[in-house]
Amino acid sequence: TAACTTPTVSVTGTDTSGKISVTTGTGCGATGKLATITFSTAFGTAPRVTLTPAGTTAAGLVTYIDGATISTTAYDLGTNTAPANSTTYTWYYHAIQ
Repeated sequence: TAACTTPTVSVTGTDTSGKISVTTGTGCGATGKLATITFSTAFGTAPRVTLTPAGTTAAGLVTYIDGATISTTAYDLGTNTAPANSTTYTWYYHAIQ
């Protein structure tokens, strides 16, 4: 995965808004899925999810919500650029139904 070996992912907030932090491990160099974010309670229908970088480190990484993976229970956060080793990237999110 793009988050490398032994990444740490944390989400603070609610199902509808909050902050995602991904700390990469080592051996980075790939693009693709950084993390799967799972909702605490399933939505009635798949929500619309938006993402905003919470700092310059995340702003420098080209990230996206993989629309093909958004469901009532989860979605994937991906990147088109390889992340750096042992680096924390943080974003704010909103999930609106």
